[in-house]
Amino acid sequence: MSLTHSLNNALSGITISAKRAEVSSGNIANAATPGYAKRDLAVASDVVRGGVRAAGVTRTVDEALLADRRSADTDAAGAQVSHEALKRLEMVIGGIDSETSISAKLADLETKFIAASADPSSELQIGAVVQSLSDLTATFHTQSAGIQALRSSADHAIGDAVERLNIALKQVEDLNGSITRAQSRGGDTTALQDQRQQVIDQIAEIVPIRQLSRDGGQVALMMPSGTSLLDGKAREVSFTKTSTIAADMTLASGALSGLTINERDIGSRLGDGALGTQLKMRDETLVQAQADLDALAADLIDRFAAADPSIATGQPSILTDNGGPLDPTDTIGLASRISVNNALSAEPWRLRDGIAAATAGPAGDNTQIDAWIEALDEPVSLAGSSPQSAAGLAADFITSASTARLRAEDTATFTVATQTALKEAELANGVDTDAEIQALLQIEKSYAANAKVIGIIDEMFARLLEI
Repeated sequence: MSLTHSLNNALSGITISAKRAEVSSGNIANAATPGYAKRDLAVASDVVRGGVRAAGVTRTVDEALLADRRSADTDAAGAQVSHEALKRLEMVIGGIDSETSISAKLADLETKFIAASADPSSELQIGAVVQSLSDLTATFHTQSAGIQALRSSADHAIGDAVERLNIALKQVEDLNGSITRAQSRGGDTTALQDQRQQVIDQIAEIVPIRQLSRDGGQVALMMPSGTSLLDGKAREVSFTKTSTIAADMTLASGALSGLTINERDIGSRLGDGALGTQLKMRDETLVQAQADLDALAADLIDRFAAADPSIATGQPSILTDNGGPLDPTDTIGLASRISVNNALSAEPWRLRDGIAAATAGPAGDNTQIDAWIEALDEPVSLAGSSPQSAAGLAADFITSASTARLRAEDTATFTVATQTALKEAELANGVDTDAEIQALLQIEKSYAANAKVIGIIDEMFARLLEI
């Protein structure tokens, strides 16, 4: 081996040592950086000049672990959206002990009825019942408006998520192009790949995705359902926000926007990410909550109508649907329309004698008041439930909301714990700072050894020149 060849070997060794030190230092500095993958320097023989050369920097990523962690991100994001929405719904409905709940208003109404039954001639007691009925209907209105406000909030959240998704997909498309161009020039693309991974992680919180490798260092993204989000070009998800939502406005009726790609609906394929959960809240969970509230309102109107012998079939009793009788075929949004019969405001004695009584009856007759009380206690079945009093049905309505919130809380806790465990496993599988420090010590020894070889060769050249 010639001195020149030996010198080239030593110089290449120093160069590689310096680059390895740079890579290890970068690993240590970015050990806790989100999206950063451990770097390794690839080395190959330099057949032209001798020694070794840097063949590029590679990222070390456990693709299976990354896919599992992204799936956990999707589940956790969706579970947190569900928990937050159901928590807000529970606040709208109120708890069993809440003074603003339907249960509390029904309990107050029954108390006022009992007091009026004990003294049916008292205008004060009769007036208290009318006021309690008014408070009850106002609570129905407030809760119905609250549920629709939650639907509107979900609709706006869907629009915001779609906007973020489209921006992120376009960013991945641009980064794909940058990586391909950098690779064609032999450049280092690891920083661009880190950036792309962070953007894809953001997408995974919005919708479930699978990442597929493509030529030129590019990736394609699709949902588990098979819907392509990006393959070369990013596809745009379309959605139109609705400013105000009423109870009768649904996706099926065409009053609300769905999610489409090239005019094809994808809403049913979104899974349990943040976007799919918001859509489910707007179109299913909160719609059902409104339907349950409407059913309670219809039940009360029916109960009081059945207990009022003064009215003919099809006439309204003390509670009405916006002043008229209940139409069983049109109960959507009934909770926002239920009202106290105007006749009670003008002539409160009708509470004692029947809403359609021709004249006021004996002031001491509590027969009709007791009939109202019995109507509230009458066992009635709603939507397959066991027969219960009006108070029991209201309690079931409140309990179901609380139970759903507790289930969502448990799910959110579980999914976040899973997400945390996978993130920790990903970090543990990433940069090992102790190993990198040990590698730096070895690099330092290698650098010193090559430097010593260069020093010896320098001395040998000097001796040759002295001859």
